[in-house]
Formats: sequence, C-alpha cells, structure tokens
Amino acid sequence: MKTSRIITRASYVLPRKWVDSIGRLLVKGGFNTTKHRYLIGLAMLGALCLGALSSFICLAVMRDYKFAAFSGLLIIMAEVGGAYFILKSTAFQRSKRIESVLPDALRIISANMRAGMTIENALWSAARPEFGPFKDELSRVAADTFGGMPIEDALLCMPERVDSRLVERSIDLMVGGLRLGGRMTDLLDHIAADISSRQSLQRQIETSTTTYAIFIVFSALVAAPMLFAVSTFYSEINEKTLLGFTEGMQVNSAARARIASSGIPMLLPSAQADQIGFADIRLFSLGVIIITAFFASIIIAQIKEGEAHRGLSYVPIFVAVAMTVFLLGLYGLETAFAGMI
Repeated sequence: MKTSRIITRASYVLPRKWVDSIGRLLVKGGFNTTKHRYLIGLAMLGALCLGALSSFICLAVMRDYKFAAFSGLLIIMAEVGGAYFILKSTAFQRSKRIESVLPDALRIISANMRAGMTIENALWSAARPEFGPFKDELSRVAADTFGGMPIEDALLCMPERVDSRLVERSIDLMVGGLRLGGRMTDLLDHIAADISSRQSLQRQIETSTTTYAIFIVFSALVAAPMLFAVSTFYSEINEKTLLGFTEGMQVNSAARARIASSGIPMLLPSAQADQIGFADIRLFSLGVIIITAFFASIIIAQIKEGEAHRGLSYVPIFVAVAMTVFLLGLYGLETAFAGMI
C-alpha cells in the first residue's frame, strides 16, 4: 500500500496540465484511467531507475562522468518518448478500427429505428462484438442514457474518448439532428453514405500516391543508406591508406608542412586529435540516416492520411530498416574489398 502511494505521489512532480493530457490519451487508447497517476508515476520511476543503472554501467566501463550522465539522460528521454509513442500509436489504431466500422454501425442504428426502436435501444442493439472497440463506445452511450443522462450529452462524450475527427463530426451531425427534431433515420443513412464515400475517396488517393510513397521510401531506406555506406567505406580506405603512407615515408616536420599546404592532411587521422576520421564520418552518417528516416515517415503520413503526426507510428520501422541497410552495406563493402584495407 505504501509502495503504490509512493509511486502515485511521484506523478505530482509533473504539471497537472501534462497529467490531464496523458490521462485523456489513456482514455483514447482504451486503457483504464482510474489509476492513471499510478501508471505515470510508475513510468517515471522506471525511467529514473533505468537511467541511473545505465549511468552506473557506463561509469564503471568508460570511467567518464560526462558520458555516463549523458547516457543516463538519453535512456530517460528514450523511455519517456517510447511510452508516449506507444500511447499515441494505440489511440491511433483504436480510432482507425472505429472509423472502419462506423458506416455499418450507423446503418444498423438507422435500421433499428425504422423497426420502431427508440434511439437509446437502437444504440444498445447496435453494440455488436464484431464492431470491436466501437461496441464498447455504443454500450457506454446507451448505459449513460439509461442512467438518466440526456442522449445529446452522452453522444458528445464519445469524441472525448476517440481520437478521430470523423467520429467527432458524425456525432455533431447526430446531435444537431436530435436537437432540431429531424428524421434521424434519413440523417444516419446520409452520414453513413458520406463516410463510405470519404473512405472510398481516401483509398483512391492512397492508390494514386503510391508511386510517390514508394519513391520516398526507396530514397530514405535504401538509396541514402547505401550512398552513405559507400562514402563511409571510402573514408575508411583513405584513412588507413594515408596512415600507412605517412608511417612508411616517416616524413619530417618540413615534409609534413609541405603536405599540409597541399591539403592532403584533411584526410589523415594520424597525430591530430581534432581531426575528422572514419569513426566521425560513420557517426555522422548514422545521424543523418535517422533524421532522413524520421522525416520520410512524416511525409508519408501527410501524403497518405493527411495528418503528419500519424507518421510517428512508422518512425521505428523506418529507422530500423535504414540503419540495417547502412550497416549491411558497409559490412558488405568491407568484406568485398577486404584486401584493400
């Protein structure tokens, strides 16, 4: 009991606005939010423990306080970002499942009302297991209505639990029809037809933009990593070749000055500690590849779905594939030209 209280109190470090925002995201992801402060505190303490463990290991191995502190901070940021990404991705997947069954559910509600049911009973009867998470939403709206809440208020609470503009606009139209006293059956049929038409148009847009998406994916995940692999391998050959050249010639200070005036030492990793070498170029290549993969996922989501933030779900896959192609390409080049280095 004391442990859970300590974990819950850890969440009070964050501003209330942040906690409420995470709570709403948990609701949209379909999680139980009665203990959202406990979950937030658990995630925070877990991140701190992992960060401290990472710092301790790096300090024991590297004997570098700055690197240990940086690695611990990086682990904490990675866990916090990963937790937020999981919540955001879960809410997104849940909203997509609801949007896919929304037209069918509205048609069933309309058919139930044509058969003589009230809208409350029609909503309750339409809550079928094949609708997945939308079944829970319909059941909750019907239960709130049977509990005494006005049907308009119960419906307006649904968009707060679903991260979807389509659901929000559909509910607004339904509430407007109820308040104006219109024919709900015809309204529901029209809303369902419009949603189906919109989804069909969305699929056509996705089909027509497939060529652009393939080009972006190929450029970011295959072409760019392979080019960086070739450039990195070339720098490795230059570094080792010129290093052997300078060691073999045993040039004196005057000769080094003449070589420096010709510009060759820019490629030499030899005696100067501040010089750019193979390891620096490899690290730079990895950084650029990660950034390129990140923006490629954002652009793909903007083209395919019209919402850039939904590309966050593609980021881990894109980054993993791009880094794998780069490392495999570099390893393949080193293996094929092993005699040159």
